[in-house]
Amino acid sequence: MVVIKEVETRKQLRDFIKFTYRLYEDDPNFVPNLRTDEYQTLKEDKNPAYEHCKTKLFLAYKDKKVVGKIGVIINDLFTQKFNKKYGRFGFVDFIEDFEVASKLFEVAENYLREQGMEGIHGPLGFCDLDPEGMLTSGFEYTGTFTTLYNHPYYPEYVKRLGYVEDAEWIEYELKVPEVIPEQLKSVAEYAKNRHGAFVMSLESKSEIKQIAPKIFDLINVCYKDLYSVVELTEKQKEHYINMYFNILDPRYIRVIQNKEGEPIAFGLGFPSLAKAMQKHNGKLLPLGLLDIYKTLKKPTRLELLLIAVRPDYKRKGINAILICEMVELCNKLNIRTVDLNPQLVMNFDVRGQWKHFESVPNKTRAAFFKSLA
Repeated sequence: MVVIKEVETRKQLRDFIKFTYRLYEDDPNFVPNLRTDEYQTLKEDKNPAYEHCKTKLFLAYKDKKVVGKIGVIINDLFTQKFNKKYGRFGFVDFIEDFEVASKLFEVAENYLREQGMEGIHGPLGFCDLDPEGMLTSGFEYTGTFTTLYNHPYYPEYVKRLGYVEDAEWIEYELKVPEVIPEQLKSVAEYAKNRHGAFVMSLESKSEIKQIAPKIFDLINVCYKDLYSVVELTEKQKEHYINMYFNILDPRYIRVIQNKEGEPIAFGLGFPSLAKAMQKHNGKLLPLGLLDIYKTLKKPTRLELLLIAVRPDYKRKGINAILICEMVELCNKLNIRTVDLNPQLVMNFDVRGQWKHFESVPNKTRAAFFKSLA
């Protein structure tokens, strides 16, 4: 018999977070997130998104053991922006047992109906910077540090429960050329000359932190029309700056400015921490920090996390400057492979910018929707 309980205690929250690591501990393609990041996201006193998000977390038990979990989020800013009474499901995992999945989604849907919601979609987090989208193909490939991983039976189960695909993302493995393609280089030089664009020099973490608020302003402007995106609040910006920008290496950040000195584009990469995270299952102590440090010092693979160009500078060659910078950096560090973060299938501008490279589309993921009317 499956029993569902709401997370109400510290122990239950620990069980909620630990379940994912236990479920996938023997899966060679699962890359765990940092456990400390999970607590930062799910604890109400840590995450400022709780100011505009109503959240419930549920655990599924069978024979007194945790066998599944699901989070439900009502983002008030989403309902105001899109004028849709949709709740989100996220942070979802379950064993290969359809009854467990059915009970979890049943309690999630019932809660949202009680709150007056007319639809449910996900997997989505509190904001677009949280991992989103359920893996639908590419299960045989190793995941990345910043994306969700799930078993193949997940999308099968949610479809059986009446959910339909609402958005689709695609991921690529990119081979870095030893020489920048001549056409790409020409476009980048033209953009620099035509628009007075130049690459901002960032040499220290303090400089990164100074420019960080403007980067988040760009994120809000550049991503606002993407699937279910709600602009970050000032408190959320501050939260992510304090959470991540103290540890970012300036080598992997590129900010493009126009001749007036305004940031108009940025790119953010990070050495792949997949192997280090797998080795320590998301734990920093006692030896996780050491392996992360070694990886950061001598990376062999890069994850391209974020790239964006201000709307009024799109299709003007600015993205070519960012891509040329990425190739130069990878060649300098002898990195031959880059994992591109999920890109919406319908976002042809972003997908088209990789046409000069040898790439393999290796994963797809989807957001699913179900009407609750």
